[in-house]
Amino acid sequence: MIREITPVYSEIGRSLVAGNPSKRRLASVLCAIALAFGVLASVAEAQTRQFDVGQGIEVNSERDRYLRVLQTLGLVRAYPWTVRGFSPAEERLLLPVEGVLHPWASAFGSVPVSYGELRAGSIRFEGGATYNSTYPYGSNDGAVWAGRGLTAFARGGVYARWRGVDLRFAPELFWTQNAGFDLADNGRDGPDAYRDPRYPDGIDLPQRFGDGPYLRAALGTSRLTVELPWTTVGVSSEARIWGPSLGYPLLLGDEAGGFPHVFLRSARPVGPGVLRVHGQLMAGYLGQSDWSPVQDSGARSRFMTGAVITLQSDLLPGLEIGVERFVQGPWEGGLDAVSNIVRPFTNGVSTGLGDGNNIGDENQIGGGFVRWVVVGTGIEIFAEAVRDDYGRSIRHFLLEPDDLLVRSVGLRRAWTSLSGSIWAIRGEFVSSQAHHSERADRSAGGPIPSARYVHGAVLQGHTLNGQLLAAPAAFGGSGWTIAVEDFRPSGRTTVEVTREVRLNWLAGLSRDSEVAARNSVRYGVSLDIVRFRKGTEIAIVGGPQVELNRNLVLGWTAWNLNLGVSFRGLRFDSD
Repeated sequence: MIREITPVYSEIGRSLVAGNPSKRRLASVLCAIALAFGVLASVAEAQTRQFDVGQGIEVNSERDRYLRVLQTLGLVRAYPWTVRGFSPAEERLLLPVEGVLHPWASAFGSVPVSYGELRAGSIRFEGGATYNSTYPYGSNDGAVWAGRGLTAFARGGVYARWRGVDLRFAPELFWTQNAGFDLADNGRDGPDAYRDPRYPDGIDLPQRFGDGPYLRAALGTSRLTVELPWTTVGVSSEARIWGPSLGYPLLLGDEAGGFPHVFLRSARPVGPGVLRVHGQLMAGYLGQSDWSPVQDSGARSRFMTGAVITLQSDLLPGLEIGVERFVQGPWEGGLDAVSNIVRPFTNGVSTGLGDGNNIGDENQIGGGFVRWVVVGTGIEIFAEAVRDDYGRSIRHFLLEPDDLLVRSVGLRRAWTSLSGSIWAIRGEFVSSQAHHSERADRSAGGPIPSARYVHGAVLQGHTLNGQLLAAPAAFGGSGWTIAVEDFRPSGRTTVEVTREVRLNWLAGLSRDSEVAARNSVRYGVSLDIVRFRKGTEIAIVGGPQVELNRNLVLGWTAWNLNLGVSFRGLRFDSD
């Protein structure tokens, strides 16, 4: 199986990295073939288990979110949840405590396999569709970009595990109708009008991906990893989420999906009980969309390298403290990304002492976070802060520590009801809006800049294939979410209320205009229902949204209906 899958993985990887449209079509065809195989394999045998150790714990998946809730109740071992996705060795550690009842206990019907046993099968096929009535909307949905109208997606593939080797080929494919809607004025004409409304020449974040249907294939959660005594090494296209945020990751999240990268990761926290260290180092390749402000073929490609480190101690059980850094710059070809893998630890990291340690054609973002699970109480609290970390001087840092800063805080409380179900309430807040100094000083000659995730030399900004690597509300905006969740044997029900500011000034609209509003604010209510039916996970999510002062037009109120339906199907395994 490994010999058959590897050439296909390699070909799709080369096709997706290349900018040739014919190669992109080839990648789409190959992904469609792999997904079709996943569908046929999935219906070969009906099983009642929803989760299996061979499937992995994909970031932001149903399993990921549920196990995190169980951890707050003491039903999953204390383990850092701020460096995801997990390696195969870690996934085996994060199964619920054996013999303890919880709502989805029957869904975890598979036991970990022995180290030397070969295990192979299909990754559960997932397919679905999303509908937006008025404007594009999506959040933390991987590589999918949900435009106005109908959007359809499919994910699936195969896997094999033997000893310390784990191979997954799990591509994804999506198509969106991309129906027309009124664009915000960015001061550009023609195809350039599709670019970002605030920084049309400073970030690869299109408002719309062209004027017709948009199709894209990606490698999804494909990976090849090798477990060593103390580390796990591999090559992967999985999304990574760093930090504790649930809906508003500030440095790396699942808003744009994953990208090809190599990584070195500690197999588990290392050190004595008084202080254990866990982390990951990786380097990879970042793609851009066809509507990027960078059109020079020699500057379209970027390398990235990043590191995240967390600390834990038995003196304060459940506490995680971490730091993170992300560096990107022009990719020179070959193994340029790998050769820069130590960049987070070299003098390219700004010390705030002056210009000598700052490399002009690279963009660096750094931050820190804390997460505390009060073990057994159902309580977790967390906070994260990220900034464009080049300080002009120590004096500047001391005077304005919140300059170009993004911050978030969150809280969740879970408890078990008398009926055996688990209830949870959570809230999260994020803000990257300009502080008082920027409003007083920087806005004297024009609109207040919101330069987080934007860079003067790396003009694609902190993006991947036209979507942000972090939360959209963290791009010069703000937001909050409040949700109530109910987990029971039949599935999950969530009610969520959100408020977000994603637009606060336009490049093509004068601040003196009588029709210009200060902020465009979106409110939304959604109902998310997941149900298990004979090995199939069916999800229905959606609700109304209203945007006040849409496109910063004073008094324009736009309503949007966002609806989605998806299913994760049956699969077979070699056992």
